Amino acid sequence: MEKIINLKKPFMTYEEGRTFMIEATRAHKEIHNSEYRKIKAILDYSPITIEYPGYKANGDYKAWYKTEIMDAAEALTHADIVQTIFNKVTKENFNEYIDSLECVFLYGLQCSNTGNLKNLIFWLTLQEDINYPMAAGKQGRKLPFQRYYEAILAKLGHYKLDRIVYRTNNHGSGIPCLLAIPSGIKKPVFYDLDTKF
Repeated sequence: MEKIINLKKPFMTYEEGRTFMIEATRAHKEIHNSEYRKIKAILDYSPITIEYPGYKANGDYKAWYKTEIMDAAEALTHADIVQTIFNKVTKENFNEYIDSLECVFLYGLQCSNTGNLKNLIFWLTLQEDINYPMAAGKQGRKLPFQRYYEAILAKLGHYKLDRIVYRTNNHGSGIPCLLAIPSGIKKPVFYDLDTKF
């Protein structure tokens, strides 16, 4: 399998990211014609690598994560991010995490947050906007962001982490209903099934 290395450091919104990946896939298809699915292209945003084309909608891809201390790259999942957020959140910083999630949801990589978690969240959730676009009446990135937020609620002791992971891995089981938000905890803009973005 031939690999093409493309290096670019974008600071994209979700709409720009969606357009970028759809256009990258279109250009890849033009170069490789009927073989384009067998020949994978690579975008290197170390420690994140984007491999495309994927198997779903035009623009779909697979996100890999590898640091210098890891033996092999891993394809991270939404459940991995749920666990990471749960591990990092404390009673002292949970509001910052809620604000950060809301910022990334609204502004993508243009969000002022720094660090790999923002980048991981963006690339994992951009796939959802490509494959299940909100403009077409689907939930897109809202669903994983809702589970990430619920990981914070779990860390604060309002729900069990196992329940949140189960809700995260509910592939094909329909859209989970939203959990009750305890009094005094901010409800982010994406914690709503009906709001359109």
